[in-house]
Amino acid sequence: MAIIDSNFKSLKKYFADAPYHVPEYQRGYSWDKEQLDDLWQDFIHLQEEEKLEKHFLGQVVIHNDTKEDIRNIIDGQQRTSTSIIVLDAFRRKFYELSSEQNTESLNNKIRDVIEEIIDDFIGKETSRKDSTKLFLGEADKKFFRIYIQEPIVSKIKVTKSSLSNSEKRIFEASNFFLAKLEEQIEGLSSNEEKYNKLDKLYESFINSMQVMYVETNNLNEAFIIFETLNARGKSLETSDLLKNLIFSKSGDQIGENKNDWNRMLDQLGNSDATKYIRSYWNAKKKFVRNSGLYKVIRAEINSQKAANDLVSDLAKYASLYSAIDRPTESTYYRNPKINEKLNDINDLNAKTYYPIMLALELKDAKEDDVLRVLDAIETLIVRNFVVSGKTANSYEVKFSKIAQEFYNGQISSIQEILEELRKEILSDSEFRNNFETFSIKQKPAVRYLYRKIANHNEKEIQVIRDNNKVHIEHIMPEKKGAWEISEEVHAEYVNRFGNLTLLGDEYNRSASNLSFDRKKEIYKKSKIGITYELSKQSNWTINDIANRQEYLTDTALEIWKK
Repeated sequence: MAIIDSNFKSLKKYFADAPYHVPEYQRGYSWDKEQLDDLWQDFIHLQEEEKLEKHFLGQVVIHNDTKEDIRNIIDGQQRTSTSIIVLDAFRRKFYELSSEQNTESLNNKIRDVIEEIIDDFIGKETSRKDSTKLFLGEADKKFFRIYIQEPIVSKIKVTKSSLSNSEKRIFEASNFFLAKLEEQIEGLSSNEEKYNKLDKLYESFINSMQVMYVETNNLNEAFIIFETLNARGKSLETSDLLKNLIFSKSGDQIGENKNDWNRMLDQLGNSDATKYIRSYWNAKKKFVRNSGLYKVIRAEINSQKAANDLVSDLAKYASLYSAIDRPTESTYYRNPKINEKLNDINDLNAKTYYPIMLALELKDAKEDDVLRVLDAIETLIVRNFVVSGKTANSYEVKFSKIAQEFYNGQISSIQEILEELRKEILSDSEFRNNFETFSIKQKPAVRYLYRKIANHNEKEIQVIRDNNKVHIEHIMPEKKGAWEISEEVHAEYVNRFGNLTLLGDEYNRSASNLSFDRKKEIYKKSKIGITYELSKQSNWTINDIANRQEYLTDTALEIWKK
């Protein structure tokens, strides 16, 4: 295979070989807030954890096109683009410091680091030379250049409505990292302190964040490498490394430990073994991210007994994890209310709370207490994540800390766990403000919220969970058709929570894109109270959507009480 270079490289060394080009067939910029936050949390964790010296961003596969004399990114476009966006955010924050009253010495240092970011990582275009480090495809090239790569003084003002979806994500990523850097320096009293903090973070970013770099001069081989690295089950997972570590320490108990390992995998079923091991570890120990999991466990599993105890525990609690992670496939608890609640939380796609559940089981908590904790977790997830848009990743550390402190005895009671969770739950006023205006597209979450509201208001007839029989209805339809409303207003209000409801399968298809007068006749036949009530409306405008959402907010505050 014609591999020219294969090595782990820091971002500093990676960009030393730039420029890189993104081929036209690659998709536009696609990272959203969750992926941005995941990267940021990993980066900050690197600053806080002394044992971690590097963070692995992922692989980059490069095709060195010798005919065109360019390096094309076959795999790694998103992380490369995001790295440039982060470095531009550093540049902007340093520039903000330079515009204030500083000593000549500080101004010189600020100027030097800005020039370094431009020369080494972003590049620039002059009348004589184009030293740009990254060239995106046509879809994003122009906006990325003028908003991210151009000198700060010439950056354009942006009207989001005029941007394509990928351009909006670039714009939002830039604002995200600018806000995160501002959080790091707010409260520091002097520009010297702010510079030192930013410079420390910048040096860490370019030297400690690294990629697995593979370069080949054969395009077919570049795609083979890409497919091999990304094929499910082909790459060596952390769980595989840990298996090898445990077996290497097992001595004369290797047969028993192999049985326990296989029993764990059988109990997990379709759940991811690495994610399970990390949740188990974070339930007992100091929080660790995926990138540092193997290194941290390797440091502690240094004897046969430690290996035996770990694999024995992993086998013991795997069935619990499977029931939490895939509640529709298996159950663990005797209390059906717990299993029902796990199904509800699974509909909300929440996973960061798993260490708390494992810690409760590790400490033999009673099922009544497990249900109380789940009630609080459910409320937090609805208020903070689903309605208010807080990223789950930012709460992952907190959930792990609660689990660890409960396991180690620093939190001594269920009541203390509840108090810690309630500290994190948004206030009634914040929840009300967010609920009254939020939009939502995630169908499982919509069904969950409306099922809870419908069942709260109607005790005799309960909405069932069966998605084949109960569907989401857009009152103002997804395709506006003959509805007399502008495209802009339709786009803004069609997914507002107040514009949604539930409707039985036998009615949903017939309602479709009908006028509201005709839809009302269908709503009259519904046995779901909140849908039947819509038939009493004389018309359906954006004011009606807002009023209904405000009305539903009162019910939401009753259901998801802090």
